[in-house]
Amino acid sequence: NTPDRFDKEMAPIQRLERSTLIEEENTAAYVQLNIKEEMWSANAGVRWINTDLTSSGHETSPSILVPVKDNAGVESSTNYSLKETVAVPVSYDASYDDILPSANVIIDISENSKLRVSASKTITRPSMTDMGTGTTWEIGAGFPKLRTNGNPYLKPVKSNNFDVSYEWYGDNGFSASAALYYKDISDWIFDGSRLITYTIPEFKEIGGQPEFNVTKTWNAGAPLNGDTAELNGVELAVQKIFDNGIGLQANYTFADTSSSTTVNGVKVDGELDGVSQNTYNLVA
Repeated sequence: NTPDRFDKEMAPIQRLERSTLIEEENTAAYVQLNIKEEMWSANAGVRWINTDLTSSGHETSPSILVPVKDNAGVESSTNYSLKETVAVPVSYDASYDDILPSANVIIDISENSKLRVSASKTITRPSMTDMGTGTTWEIGAGFPKLRTNGNPYLKPVKSNNFDVSYEWYGDNGFSASAALYYKDISDWIFDGSRLITYTIPEFKEIGGQPEFNVTKTWNAGAPLNGDTAELNGVELAVQKIFDNGIGLQANYTFADTSSSTTVNGVKVDGELDGVSQNTYNLVA
């Protein structure tokens, strides 16, 4: 009986509507020019990249949504029972091209100091979990809530980057640096919501009468692309190796952010999520 109980109660069960297969194919080409002079060096180039992506999985929709009844047949005042349709295979395709230039210049100010200047355009692709298919229902107190398992149509985050830094190298492993940076960002990713509409074959409000083929719309949580954002700040670092071989590293980063996006037709200004204004490390 033990193996049967394990298979019924403990063995993993695949949930098709929560599983996603993501296939990504990248094609790229680049050219680069390198220059080396006595007091300075530079390189510049441009990269073209094409990305073809397919996100495959399964989706379900509600087939029966009615109030929960207790043992006496009395409807709950808050809870619903949800039955979903059989999971149906779905597949979403996306394709995009990007041209990414970059340039870097290093100037030898003196024997022990350098100035670096760089400009580039970069992309950061969405995480695999953000590009999933299907939905997840949250059944509890109140009307059921809906969240997507990702967004197959997410675009990569694009950024125009500008950096300038000064580096000084002293004796006995002593060095210090200071840098200014600026990033002009578009299509940044945030945790938002989008409207999803289902036609429910059997539906009943708490205390209401049964209805059939009722259309309902949910404001479902989903990762979305924002409009624009800016990130700028300063980085400071110092390193020292002492005569006894013990080293010390310290760095500090200040970051200031702003963002703008449109949610359901309304422009929302704010800051970028997940970016700390002050960050520092001390390593010995």
